[in-house]
Amino acid sequence: MNALIASTQASFLASLPPLPTLAAIMAAVMIAAVLRGFTGFGFALAAVPLMGLLSAPSKAVPIAVLLQLFGGLNDLRRNHGDCHWWSLRWLIAGAVLGSPLGAIAPSIAPAPVARIVVALITPAAIYLLSRGFACEQV
Repeated sequence: MNALIASTQASFLASLPPLPTLAAIMAAVMIAAVLRGFTGFGFALAAVPLMGLLSAPSKAVPIAVLLQLFGGLNDLRRNHGDCHWWSLRWLIAGAVLGSPLGAIAPSIAPAPVARIVVALITPAAIYLLSRGFACEQV
């Protein structure tokens, strides 16, 4: 049993990126978290491209999705009574269907292709938001 634990620990430590890269990824997550704190959204929009510069997009996307999930659960706990649940049904359905696809796609595509796709989608989304793109009001 001790050998199994030791081999698991060694495998985990070997899979971690070098310390400077890990520190840069943590800084990218912090920057994205500050953005989300000020705007209420945009964590993954900032975190994935920044983390994708330092690691493979197939690792950056699932990490960003999980971190966003934990942040969203905290928001849900605090703002449960303020939610317009009727409107959220479509967002929840889209997230349930789209999140697995969004996490799997970067692992299927080669890393350079995934980086280019992220690099194209991110400025396009920022441009649309800056031009006032929004869904119809509830």
